[in-house]
Amino acid sequence: MFDSKAIIKSIMSISNKDSNAYKVTEYYDELTNGNLDDGGITLVRSKILNIEKYLMKWHKEHPNNGATIMQPEESALILINDLREKGLLK
Repeated sequence: MFDSKAIIKSIMSISNKDSNAYKVTEYYDELTNGNLDDGGITLVRSKILNIEKYLMKWHKEHPNNGATIMQPEESALILINDLREKGLLK
């Protein structure tokens, strides 16, 4: 079962506030809380899509190789995919 709060808590506990994974947690919250206006939504979506490009490249360069513990970058990609599934990322 998908638990975004647990994923966010995990990322925030082990990531630097300036890291891309940490930023995804902040942007995820902003998009899902429904408090952004159209301009804010557009800006946050753009930032997430740019981070996603970096994370996809990072993931290719650092394969998990079956490890059971995910890196924050991998968890951030899961959050991004959830936003896409919810229709909040186009």
